[in-house]
Amino acid sequence: MFELKRKLAAFAAVTALVVGLPVTADAQDQIKVGILSHDTGPFAQNGRGFHRGIEVYQALHGKSAGGREIEFVYRDIGGPNPAVGKRLAEELIVREKVHILGGFALSSEALAVGPIVEQTKTPAITFIASSPSVLAGSQYFLKSGQHIAQSSSAGATFARKQGAEKCYIVVSDYQPGYDAQKAFRKTFESEGGQIVGEVRVPLNTVDFAAIVEGIASTETDCINVFVPPGAPAIGLLRALAERGLVESNFVVGMGEAEDHILPQYDDSVVGFKGALYYAEALDNEENKTFIAKLKELYGPDTQPDFASASAYDGAHLIYEMVKSQEGKDWSGPDAVEAVKGLSWNGVRGPMKIDPETRELVQNIYLREVQKVDGKLQNAIVDQLEAVEAPSKEWMEN
Repeated sequence: MFELKRKLAAFAAVTALVVGLPVTADAQDQIKVGILSHDTGPFAQNGRGFHRGIEVYQALHGKSAGGREIEFVYRDIGGPNPAVGKRLAEELIVREKVHILGGFALSSEALAVGPIVEQTKTPAITFIASSPSVLAGSQYFLKSGQHIAQSSSAGATFARKQGAEKCYIVVSDYQPGYDAQKAFRKTFESEGGQIVGEVRVPLNTVDFAAIVEGIASTETDCINVFVPPGAPAIGLLRALAERGLVESNFVVGMGEAEDHILPQYDDSVVGFKGALYYAEALDNEENKTFIAKLKELYGPDTQPDFASASAYDGAHLIYEMVKSQEGKDWSGPDAVEAVKGLSWNGVRGPMKIDPETRELVQNIYLREVQKVDGKLQNAIVDQLEAVEAPSKEWMEN
């Protein structure tokens, strides 16, 4: 009898989710935010960044906004598993009764959760997931990371600004790689450059000798890369450096050589450039305050990364949504509507949510790995201001 009651209760909860019953909160209630993270598995560094970015934000700004206490509830996906992400999102909404979702290291997770977000009208902030298709999954999705083409296209623009004429593209063989490849190619060619070769490599590739030999046989002065940080990126950059291609080419990627990853490299990474929306070296008050509190909480050797920066700016967006509902019964749709067009100075600099696309308008920075006083570090050498995400039509054609 008990088991039957338990199953009936679970069925009722799932039914409530499917029919889209909203989670309500009156003016005195706590707001709960569910964070889909990766606390274990191959993306644990991102999960660590999510925790730290949020905790730093609350340490600086308190744990309440708009007259309501804000509680963050974390769930570990544990690896690239969209089905697990979907199940955990359902549990957070049905059992924990969260009002907002956040996190999402991978676009596949966000795409799997999209129908649930849409049905329950739950605002959801993607911290890293950058696929062009994410925001199309639900009108309640917002981003605190980027549209992948913002950085990829910027990389092409930076290369052309430095006089690069011919470029070879190397990307990992999965959807984000395809999106980055297409955006770089389209921008580089539209600005007068020529693509002399393109290759897609399996995600677990660490031996790039044959691929680098193929690149060396072409007449290129630019190499664009998009591969996972860690062993794949280290293997590729080392192979390029051994053939003298890092020194002779404008080699540009995204997050393959973040500051906290640089201790894993040798000097082969010197000269590598990454185009991205955040850099530890950014000289603005928000970033200085963020880094100081991060080191205070987690130790003087702790370094920020784009995951912790995105989580910090995502927490700000969450707080602004909660503030917009002060004195009112909670409404997810109203909270999303309230932040469309929102502008603020984040740790990455000036930011704005485009009211039409819900994509971020933000600066993209060109970082170059340099060796200063015997230490590898990224220096900002150029930037593009107020970069908008490209249209759906631009990405598709």
